[in-house]
Amino acid sequence: MERTENGVRLKLLSMGLIDDEGEKMDVIRKNDQTTSPKQWTEEEVYQLRMMFDETNGDIKKISRRLKRTEKSVRMKLFFLDIIDEDEVIWMKKIRRNKK
Repeated sequence: MERTENGVRLKLLSMGLIDDEGEKMDVIRKNDQTTSPKQWTEEEVYQLRMMFDETNGDIKKISRRLKRTEKSVRMKLFFLDIIDEDEVIWMKKIRRNKK
């Protein structure tokens, strides 16, 4: 699917990324929005290990209890050698139509 220059400009304008003249706008962050990920404490790592055994590996339950994203929980479990690389979702698969 090919996009026109005007279509892209309209989308960027609706997202607030450019102004009416097409100039780039500064992105304003919310005050509570952090730029770096929250570090894992030893207590959280211990809880993660225990919850993984208790929930039989249910990542969604673990992430809700620890108030972390599923991605961060999966990554931490991978770095702790609890799950394999195949179980870590690195990025969503992109469907592309072949012509």
